[in-house]
Amino acid sequence: MTTAIEGGFQFRGITPDANLQSEAWRVFDEIANLAPYNAYLEAQISRSPEGYLVEVHIASDAGQFNARVQASDWPDALLQIEHEMQRKFEAWRQQRFDHHASAWEFAA
Repeated sequence: MTTAIEGGFQFRGITPDANLQSEAWRVFDEIANLAPYNAYLEAQISRSPEGYLVEVHIASDAGQFNARVQASDWPDALLQIEHEMQRKFEAWRQQRFDHHASAWEFAA
């Protein structure tokens, strides 16, 4: 499923090699494909004292979806962020027709 999405991602404080660039594009493309239609995605990969920090912020008419993970290496950080966003979208899809659930609760 293809999703119309705007935004992008950046590397902050690191110079990515070809492997990191390729895997980051793959992961963020997968996240974008899972996001609600017409969403705006911002993502960032940076170095942290623990290794790598990956942050994803998605704004859409359906709500805000945010995640932040840290890991000792970038493959693990990207895997964690992908799984965390998949979990958030899965929860949203299960509750999106439940009129008692708040669309904004997925930001945490």
